[in-house]
Amino acid sequence: MKREIVNCIGQKVNKYTLDPSLFDVADRSDILHQIVVWQNAKARAGSHCTKSRGEISGSTRKEYKQKGTGRARMGDGSSPHCRGGGVAFGPKPRDYSYKINKKVRKLGLKIAISQRQKEGRLLLVDGISEIQKTAEMVKVLSGFLGSNHRKALIISADNIKSVQNLAYANSLPIAGLNVRCMLNHDLIIIDAAVINKLEERLK
Repeated sequence: MKREIVNCIGQKVNKYTLDPSLFDVADRSDILHQIVVWQNAKARAGSHCTKSRGEISGSTRKEYKQKGTGRARMGDGSSPHCRGGGVAFGPKPRDYSYKINKKVRKLGLKIAISQRQKEGRLLLVDGISEIQKTAEMVKVLSGFLGSNHRKALIISADNIKSVQNLAYANSLPIAGLNVRCMLNHDLIIIDAAVINKLEERLK
């Protein structure tokens, strides 16, 4: 699996042989779905909170007498069926995260990056992480993305500051690579200097 390495203006400068066990994995949409759901669950703040009947501040006086009014019997105004009363069985702060096996997580990364590789939406670019100015990064990405305004994800050794203000581009260090980000971007650009480290991350 030889892929061409290009420079920032699209000229071919070298070739690299990708490991087929990492970049040519069979599609498994069920694994990708499982991991995206897991990522979304981990990202939930879980800070929702409602007050129960015992937490409502106010008088505990009985609203009216028990008998003789013709109305249903009732206690204080904090009852759940009253306006301003407590919530019965309402949500409380909780942690939504759960565990997925490490082997499944790594398999998801391989499947996602293999999809982009098979679709021809994976580029190896030399020196892209060295671009410091946003205006220069805009010129470089416009040459790779074309006129269809796709989103690009740049994988490098560290976050690239020159893409922070671009709505159609993001950067991720190798340690932060995840399935949801790869699926949310149409084009994946890998800095050629870190391709070996990326393969170590996927193994």
